[in-house]
Amino acid sequence: MTLAAFSAAMAAVAVSTFTELYARVMVSSASSPYALRVMTVVLAAPGAGRPGIEPDGQR
Repeated sequence: MTLAAFSAAMAAVAVSTFTELYARVMVSSASSPYALRVMTVVLAAPGAGRPGIEPDGQR
């Protein structure tokens, strides 16, 4: 397995794991607004979900 293939596989696992976690939090947030708040803070963390952009705005 090449490094590129390995990297792609790891990225796919990370995305699927995050998606599953996010879905579970969304389902549980109906009974626990706190979980939704925590997930919102995680998503709003500097640089989260924006590859290539550093927290200070420099590329």
